[in-house]
Amino acid sequence: MLPSDNNIRHCLKTYVRGNFKGQTMGKMWKFLLLYAITLPAVAAEYTQSATSFEAAVSNISTSPSYVMVTIADANTGLERQTCTTANLLAGAIHFEYGLAFDLAGLKRATELALSNTSHRFIFTKQAALDNMRIEFAPQDLDDIRTWLAPVSNQELMSGAHPWTSRDTPYSGRRYRSAVACVLIERGLSPYMADLSGQVVVAGSKDIPVYAPAKGPVHP
Repeated sequence: MLPSDNNIRHCLKTYVRGNFKGQTMGKMWKFLLLYAITLPAVAAEYTQSATSFEAAVSNISTSPSYVMVTIADANTGLERQTCTTANLLAGAIHFEYGLAFDLAGLKRATELALSNTSHRFIFTKQAALDNMRIEFAPQDLDDIRTWLAPVSNQELMSGAHPWTSRDTPYSGRRYRSAVACVLIERGLSPYMADLSGQVVVAGSKDIPVYAPAKGPVHP
């Protein structure tokens, strides 16, 4: 389902990293370069369900939803799975395909995102890669999975968001995408709060709760 013209017009500036409230420049592309894997070597660890991905991409608002995607750099042969807000994915598609930042361009970017059923996006242009740069290390995912394991999905949906406390080790901006990945793995619907930029878990009254992401298949 494509967003309405009014919703797209309202969010024209949110597709470029740094233009959205709560988004920061953060650490540069070095995390991808330090921890990325070669293109043919390893498949994505998890796959976000089609329902979850489509709903996230279609959520064109000031509180964008997170998507789980694999970003491949065609120039270096490196790729890595990450989570980012759907508006930044759309912005990267804009840069890659040279789309105009108007209603037609934004609708086309949304169509291209929705048509990619593998959720693996190959980019050749640096502007697109910069819009999708990764700010957390792979070890952060393992640590956050363990840290959040005692908290039930129901508690998370009811407003238990321990990563927002300054007393916790994962309250920093660089961990927000990693937290979102762990939540998507657990079948939840994280989105970014439009004022604080914090990761928020949607309850059943907000955005549908999805089935857990498909985990890796081991022989």
